[in-house]
Amino acid sequence: MSERSDNEREPVQENLEDQKYRELLETMDEEDRIMKEINTVFTNTPNRAEAEKIVLEKWALLMDEAMKKSREALNAWFNSMDETHRHE
Repeated sequence: MSERSDNEREPVQENLEDQKYRELLETMDEEDRIMKEINTVFTNTPNRAEAEKIVLEKWALLMDEAMKKSREALNAWFNSMDETHRHE
């Protein structure tokens, strides 16, 4: 019976690890989306100073937050992998 319990726990850990990895990918996708928006601003704004102003006012804070979420998601994924390996 304990063997069955161990087998049941293993997929839960794998699912948690997969979930954390998926969350990491989502945060990285958000960073990519914001970078594309920033690139669009620089591409479509002829005046470099004006483009920088737009980026600082509109996108810099969003990028900072997205990067923070990515770091947190990366740490959560690493922690879930570490937890999985400790149980193995």
